[in-house]
Amino acid sequence: MRGRRTTWRAVIAAAAAVLAGCLPGRGAAPVEPAPGGPAISIVATGPDPRALHDGFTPVHPRRAVLGRAREWKASFDEPWREPSGAGSPKPPFEVLVAEERSEGVRVVVEGAGVRVALWVLPGDLMAVPTERVVLCPAPDEPVAGDGPSVQLAPGGPAVVVERKDGWVLFDVDTPAVRAGGWALETRVGRVYERHDFNVAFEIADLEPSPGTTVHDRPYGAELAVLRPDAGAHVRVKSLGAEQDGWREVLYPSPTLLVRGWVRADRLAAAEALASPSPPAPAEPTSEGEGEDGEARVALPAGTEVRTAPDGDVLAFCFADVRLRMLEDRPSPGAWVLLPTPWGDVTGWVAGGRAVERSSGRAVER
Repeated sequence: MRGRRTTWRAVIAAAAAVLAGCLPGRGAAPVEPAPGGPAISIVATGPDPRALHDGFTPVHPRRAVLGRAREWKASFDEPWREPSGAGSPKPPFEVLVAEERSEGVRVVVEGAGVRVALWVLPGDLMAVPTERVVLCPAPDEPVAGDGPSVQLAPGGPAVVVERKDGWVLFDVDTPAVRAGGWALETRVGRVYERHDFNVAFEIADLEPSPGTTVHDRPYGAELAVLRPDAGAHVRVKSLGAEQDGWREVLYPSPTLLVRGWVRADRLAAAEALASPSPPAPAEPTSEGEGEDGEARVALPAGTEVRTAPDGDVLAFCFADVRLRMLEDRPSPGAWVLLPTPWGDVTGWVAGGRAVERSSGRAVER
């Protein structure tokens, strides 16, 4: 069974491979909040009772980017807790927002077969674009979005590194693109509605060389660098014929668009990318998985995990999973460990099948 392990990190990594360059930047440290600027507050909204069960669907568009995994709690009225140990995946990554209050935000994290909903501190959510923005070279120097430019979708892969006179400086640093620019501070917040760029029908069949610079015109100002990581798979679309050794191109991704001029000799016909392998069967596990004699419980899809037998719903199994049993108890339930970015979290399940790994036997509960 060890060979079939599917961890939270593996699921996030698989998604990142499909949407190359769509995760938040990895280079510059985010300023939360940036010096000299006002704190970005959370606007209280009513709870979304179906967010945990339905997951990341257009019906539940409110999202945030978790920048760090610090204190958390399972229910709003309980005290804050420290992380219980090393968790996975490591921030930053996108979470679903189920409820917002000034003191905390209830977020949903999706792993292999299980979604978990926990309260986190508002300051642990990154400051990101809350609407589509076109990055400007300096404050009060707007750039049109229908020409050479760098554009970010809500929640796009950027961190705030500076504030100045009502503007914020974004840094974009992904394996696919490195760029930077200014946007109005009114377009920045911690919670946003997901509205990606529609790039499904863009045919990008050219591959830029590592470190290819993108300019606003031939021999003009630099807008971005494509493939700062030589191992990144980056494809661009040609927007016209070559002109004096230059070609206008578009880098299309759901959360980041780069349009501009590159040297034509930096482009080559792209080879077809191999289809990603399907993920292994979902089986989220807690620390210590694989030890002989370890008791686990098999839970069918549709199972709710609660904070206590009569407590709040903490997690929802959207696929058949097995979780480590913290304490073997008689029917009708058991305490289990849920692996999360905050370490293992304890929850209660009613029903399920207890499985002892050393003997492989299953006992109906």
